[in-house]
Amino acid sequence: MVSFYNATSGEGWLNNSGWLSSAPIGQWYGVTTDADSRVISIELDSNQLRGPIPSELGNLANLLELDLSDNGLSGPIPSELGNLANLSSLDLSDNGLGRAIPPELGNLANLSELDLSDNGLGGAIPPELGNLANLSSLDLSDNGLGRPIPSELGNLANLSELDLGFNGLSGPIPPELGNLANLSSLSLSNNGLGGAIPPELGNLANLSSLRLWGNGLSGPIPPELGNLANLSSLDLSDNGLSGPIPPELGNLANLSSLDLSGNQLSGPIPPELGNLAKLTWLTLYNNQLSGIPPELGNLAKLRWLHLGNNGLSGPIPPELGNLANLSSLYLADNGLSGPIPPELGNLAKLTSLDLSGNQLSGIPPELGNLAKLTSLDLGDNPLSGCVPGSLQGHISGTGGLPYCP
Repeated sequence: MVSFYNATSGEGWLNNSGWLSSAPIGQWYGVTTDADSRVISIELDSNQLRGPIPSELGNLANLLELDLSDNGLSGPIPSELGNLANLSSLDLSDNGLGRAIPPELGNLANLSELDLSDNGLGGAIPPELGNLANLSSLDLSDNGLGRPIPSELGNLANLSELDLGFNGLSGPIPPELGNLANLSSLSLSNNGLGGAIPPELGNLANLSSLRLWGNGLSGPIPPELGNLANLSSLDLSDNGLSGPIPPELGNLANLSSLDLSGNQLSGPIPPELGNLAKLTWLTLYNNQLSGIPPELGNLAKLRWLHLGNNGLSGPIPPELGNLANLSSLYLADNGLSGPIPPELGNLAKLTSLDLSGNQLSGIPPELGNLAKLTSLDLGDNPLSGCVPGSLQGHISGTGGLPYCP
């Protein structure tokens, strides 16, 4: 403990009460001991620790919890931490730790939580982490980890949360991740992953959040994802996914957020998406989709609908006027035609409406009922008539059309 204090600039901690004094070690700030005065917990998060983690910490054989998060620690993670056979929680997140994750951490057979996020760690994810049979939470996000995800992580039968986002991971998503039957949250976002989304992810019956955005994934969206009955958030945006949106996604009865934007998806928007009664966020812009199904008007809880920059054609369904909770409607840069439906004037909570870059004609006076509207863009349309006077000051892109008296 003395080595730890000296190595991490203990004299500069926010709170170093009791440290290196004659007081019982259990009275030192952040330290808990058992009945035999053996150290079982060190919690010094957000305490302005500086410098390296000393290898001597690996001698604390009875340690159950080590939390050094949100400090200024630097240097490598000591491989000696792998000697802490009783450790159940290790949190070194939000520091400046670097180099590789020591494979010796795979020896921590009793570990249930491992958080090394937001550091400067590099190299590969050690396959030895797949030995942590009791692990329930693994967060390695916001580092510089590279190379493929080891398939051995599929052995973590008790894992409920896995976050490997914001690294430099490459290669395919291992299909073995589909073995993680207890997983509730999976984030692999903002990496360099490629290949297809494994259909085995459809086996994750307890999954509530799936975030794979910002990679180089390609191929179709597996229809098996429609089996994820507990899913509330699905984000596959900013990849290279192609083919149609599977109608099976309409089976996701608990889904509240769906983002498939920034891909190469084609074909019609499935009318089955109108079955998603809990959906509040639907974003499909920057694809090659065609046609807006009137069934989207069934999404009574929807607050955000962005379908811009696709190949959408035909009229705007008047059923969209049923979306009583909608605050943002973005249909710009498509090939929509015909008159703007007067039913859009029923969207009492709408604050932003963008219909620019289409072939729409006619501005219904009912748009003047949109009392909460702060942004309206109708530019690049062959509009005729006049703009409701109540919208004056909140509208752009009218092509010089006058305001109605």
